[in-house]
Amino acid sequence: MAIDTIPGFVQAVRTSRVLSSRKITELTDRLQGKYTEPRALARDLLKRDWLTAYQVNQLFLGRGADLVHGPYILLERLGEGGMGQVFKARHRKLRRVAALKIIRKDRMGTAEAARRFYREVEACSRLSHPNIVMAYDADEVGGTRYLAMEMVEGLDLGKLTKLYGPLPVRAACDFIRQAALGLQHASERGLVHRDIKPSNLLLATPPGLGRLSKGSVDFQLLAGGTVKVLDLGLARLNEPLHDENHTLTQAHAVLGTPDFIAPEQARDAHSADTRSDLYSLGCTLYYLLTGQVPFTAAAPMEKLLQHYLEEAPRIETVRPEVPEAVGDIVRRLMAKNPDDRYQTPAELAVALTAVMREPVAASHRSQDRFGQLPSQADIPLALPAVETVADLSVTGGTNEHETLASDCRAAVSRPRRRRRRTLRSYAPFVVGGIVLGLSMILLVILLRVAIQ
Repeated sequence: MAIDTIPGFVQAVRTSRVLSSRKITELTDRLQGKYTEPRALARDLLKRDWLTAYQVNQLFLGRGADLVHGPYILLERLGEGGMGQVFKARHRKLRRVAALKIIRKDRMGTAEAARRFYREVEACSRLSHPNIVMAYDADEVGGTRYLAMEMVEGLDLGKLTKLYGPLPVRAACDFIRQAALGLQHASERGLVHRDIKPSNLLLATPPGLGRLSKGSVDFQLLAGGTVKVLDLGLARLNEPLHDENHTLTQAHAVLGTPDFIAPEQARDAHSADTRSDLYSLGCTLYYLLTGQVPFTAAAPMEKLLQHYLEEAPRIETVRPEVPEAVGDIVRRLMAKNPDDRYQTPAELAVALTAVMREPVAASHRSQDRFGQLPSQADIPLALPAVETVADLSVTGGTNEHETLASDCRAAVSRPRRRRRRTLRSYAPFVVGGIVLGLSMILLVILLRVAIQ
């Protein structure tokens, strides 16, 4: 019902429960008498920061009851995805601002799906790392479930690249290095993300910059910002499923995003491990440096086959100023065989740190579209020395992780002997592609027979 009177607007605010009792008293006793038109009163409340523009719009649309979700007051709608809507929200008692993801009801249609949801939320709640968006809590309200996460003001790397074009080489490498540190933390706790892509890597905006828009801020000011991995909605624990016909798996026959998915993950989502995330991270680095995805086929199925069978164009040919050492890192990340990739995110972080410490050729600096690349001092490194890889473990100082640091140092200090590719190494992917193609042909034949 449309609101066209002051009393009607005040009543809508009162019943929505978005304001404290003290503010409601001031609204009814003093403020409402100053105005004759409800929108003028609403503008006053906006200036006072009592209400947000989103809340005002919802109130005038008669949806004030939807502004409170359990213990959270919705402040702003941030976006929508396959799993549900995301809001900026404030906890009523703790006053803490969070990003609230309200899960669509059809995603939680069974008791098993709900158990899976809470199990994965519990796993995410064990993560505490500066390069991972923190999960606060989860619950059910009115038949819908929600996940409350750390609220980070910033811009995801996908939007950032669309806004500014291909990123400076060192900045792109640093952003991926930070993501690798977050994934190392998750991997050590048995978690695989399975949907790494530019839009799931968030660059926290430095204080004072505010919202970003094209041309609003020099990109150099963002160099050294903190990158956080978000949206662990497709993550799973490294343990067997109790039900192989799980609803969530059925809803996503291919778990991931075609532009960035690892070949083995496209074939079988349950076979994905940390190395699958590293393949996706390689595709992401490719995109940040070139502004285009590695494979450009129009149909998703064609892209999946390209991930299986084709090599992406060399990044140095797409963007000549990218150093060959960076191109080598991208190609190793995107190796078809998981055994040929970096085996841990920590190993990748060490390799990127070593590349970032190398001097940049003058020809490369002059060709970079943002001018001179950030110097080493401009990009704070989480790994000031290679030895600090051992500190990635929460246990710290164990022989296992000291060995990991030693192995990583050795990988950086000596040339990697490339494994000679044989037909046998490609056999699983070739066979998978042939089986997939034959299945599609059989499906077409069956459909034609059914029509006849």
